[in-house]
Amino acid sequence: MPFETDGDGGQASLIYFIPISERLFINGFADLNASEVGSDRWGVEPQLNFKLNPFFMLVAEYRFNGFEQANPNLDGQGLALGVRIDY
Repeated sequence: MPFETDGDGGQASLIYFIPISERLFINGFADLNASEVGSDRWGVEPQLNFKLNPFFMLVAEYRFNGFEQANPNLDGQGLALGVRIDY
């Protein structure tokens, strides 16, 4: 859904796929969480994918979570490396 609400706020979402070459692409999402009573918060998760063959990809991911960032005990962002398997 591009926009949804529960009565106390809402969320607008953007899901994207950006091809760079035959074997390299970026995909992910960006969510804006609007609040009626507090601050709006972002959630963003882009992934850089490199296709090794039809079944395996190397993936680098960045995550930003505005809800976690608002908590002084959490960082709210991070990086991850992994392997994606499609079968």
